Amino acid sequence: MRAYKLKRVLVCTDFSTGSDLILKAAQELCDKDGGNIDLLFVSELGLHLDEISKGSEGSTYADRFLGEIKTSIELKMKDQLIRCGVNANTIIREGNITEVILEIAHECKHDFIMMGHGRKPLVHQIFGSNVLKVLSSTPIPLLIIKNPVRLKKVAGLLDESRSLDLVIIGTFDFARSFKCQEIEFISLWLDLPEPFGKPEEGRRLVEKIEEEVSTFSHKDEKPMIKIVPTRDFKLSRVLVDLLEQEEVDVAVLKRFSHGNLKRIYMGSTTKYILENFHGNLLILPP
Repeated sequence: MRAYKLKRVLVCTDFSTGSDLILKAAQELCDKDGGNIDLLFVSELGLHLDEISKGSEGSTYADRFLGEIKTSIELKMKDQLIRCGVNANTIIREGNITEVILEIAHECKHDFIMMGHGRKPLVHQIFGSNVLKVLSSTPIPLLIIKNPVRLKKVAGLLDESRSLDLVIIGTFDFARSFKCQEIEFISLWLDLPEPFGKPEEGRRLVEKIEEEVSTFSHKDEKPMIKIVPTRDFKLSRVLVDLLEQEEVDVAVLKRFSHGNLKRIYMGSTTKYILENFHGNLLILPP
């Protein structure tokens, strides 16, 4: 049983140095897992570039001008592939970035989407970034690249939900596919004083996680399990601090479906981790 495959990957580019980082990471991962890369650029200018036939007989000046824009985009994509030393199929589309990404991923049956994310201006924080919009809707895993992929420590973030096994399997999949040196599973539980909380809750959580991890681990694997009690109600912040302290390179977590807020991750935990954790993130769909 696998949580995902990495046979066909969709990489989104805006030609920035940040998208170079994503493309290089995609090549490194695909080299290890035998996958292929599609490099996607989405224009939101409404120029109907897909309809342009460059230099055709009877074309208007506007057609030729827009054809030159399309050629310029194609050359930028080619230059980026050469600069990054990557072999990939290139796709140019127009429309809403989020909608096009999800449409292409479905149309081409991609196994993975790879995007970047950094600190955004206030307007992005108000209206939402493209990566957050894709994250909230994608039916396939999303790998968010912030830094060069160091395949040392991967950590699965666990809660008390029934889909505990999805994150455990996904974490093991990633670690095995890319030969990560360390595997860790991290969970928080709110250690409230009695009568609001009881010590046996923590013990039950430990036993449950240990049993699930043992079920899916191989004999030669020695995953670390770290279950941290806290009385800080800002659990997302505690979790991010823990990830930074543990020097986690890739954190694996499941996106909650709408209206399914769990006790451990109150509020928009995924968004908080995305905005504040400096490492890379593998987001698994519910």
